[in-house]
Amino acid sequence: MIGARAAGARQVVITGLARDAAKLAFARELGADVTVDVETEDVVERVREVSGGGAEVVVDTTPYAPQSLNHAVAIAVRKGRIVVAGLKGLRPTRELQADDVIYKELTIRGVLSMPVDVTFRAVEIIESGRYPFERMHTDSFPLERAEEAIRTLAGAVPGVNPIHLAIVPGARP
Repeated sequence: MIGARAAGARQVVITGLARDAAKLAFARELGADVTVDVETEDVVERVREVSGGGAEVVVDTTPYAPQSLNHAVAIAVRKGRIVVAGLKGLRPTRELQADDVIYKELTIRGVLSMPVDVTFRAVEIIESGRYPFERMHTDSFPLERAEEAIRTLAGAVPGVNPIHLAIVPGARP
């Protein structure tokens, strides 16, 4: 949400699952115009509705969900751009409408890392104090509990849905 606004987005729509209700509420607090629960709403229809027809830029950070790329193609307007940053775990994207990519003249770009100047801009945003980044940090784990931290972040621990975890060497278990 913050990154989208910093990049100049006029309207920001954030999607998530039902279990992400607290995260979606936090996104609204931070300034998201609309949040969509993809388990109860048709994400393509809802985004088209609230955006007046579709999005110029769609950023797909959804991990392990190949269908989200199909949604991105459907949501993007003609000459739109899609940024894919959520790894799909080697799962194939089924039923991708390649003709839509061509007819709409879409640009699709995969992103794994960012240039150093973008990283410095992110640091400036964090240092500005304008946003409550501390509220995103859910927990810290000592190095000895790294596996538990990863499982927690991956959603394998029932009832826990963290935004951010840290593994801190030397921290008490």
